Amino acid sequence: MTEIHRDDRLFVDEKTNTLPDNFKKKIIVEYHKRLKNQSRREANLYLLNISEHIESAVLSRLSLKTLNADEDDLKILAESEAQECIFIWQSSNSESLKKPYKRILSFMASRGIQPSGLKEGPSTSDMLSIIRHSIRKSWWLSNLRTRQNRDIEIIARTLNFVKKNAEIYASDLNVRRRRWQKQKQHEFLENMLVTNEEGLSFLLSEMKATSVSNPAIRKAELMVRCRGCEDYAKSKGHISLFITLTCPSKYHRAYSTSGDPTKNWNGSSARDAQEYLKT
Repeated sequence: MTEIHRDDRLFVDEKTNTLPDNFKKKIIVEYHKRLKNQSRREANLYLLNISEHIESAVLSRLSLKTLNADEDDLKILAESEAQECIFIWQSSNSESLKKPYKRILSFMASRGIQPSGLKEGPSTSDMLSIIRHSIRKSWWLSNLRTRQNRDIEIIARTLNFVKKNAEIYASDLNVRRRRWQKQKQHEFLENMLVTNEEGLSFLLSEMKATSVSNPAIRKAELMVRCRGCEDYAKSKGHISLFITLTCPSKYHRAYSTSGDPTKNWNGSSARDAQEYLKT
């Protein structure tokens, strides 16, 4: 492997140190290929282009710092963000909630987070609800996890890692993270008991296995509903029609067969494509 020029090492590190390790490794491999087969200039231009794509794709500058954060890092950050919102709330001298409400919303936006249920003309109750959420560490932790997962997917798609002949449907990194999260949830449920009014105790994991939280049961219910719709349609003499909707080429990062980047892609994310399909 061609060695990185000593004058470029700091540049390479600055452009890759915020990325998840497996993303960084793939980019460095491509960098070395260009360094060996083309030139030092082309390798650096490639890295600069990648860096600009990432920065334009990620909504918040803070997100770049959290991309490679582990669970402990996110917990520390969640505590810090909650404390900042407490400070904003307590330092407000206004009797109205509007000023601290707007400041807290602005703070959330700077972190790339938009709380659900926002209204154009919020009532006092609406504003108080958002403020109460903002001062809770658990709320921040949940939203930081979501923001991190989305940013990782946006960047994986921007770098064309997610495609048919590579990481299918979602990045391998987030798939592994999701499996780890589900394993932790299962371990938690395995150590929790619930007791009914008759004094009988059950593991929470056992209760989950008998409810629609169980994927197998949820799938079975879905198939029963589908069969019911089919039987009803037949009784009315209806003919079934299966329609698949897709987005224009500007929403597609890569060609479905070759996996090569498309020229028409305009930088849209998967969420942008979902919003398009809703219209």
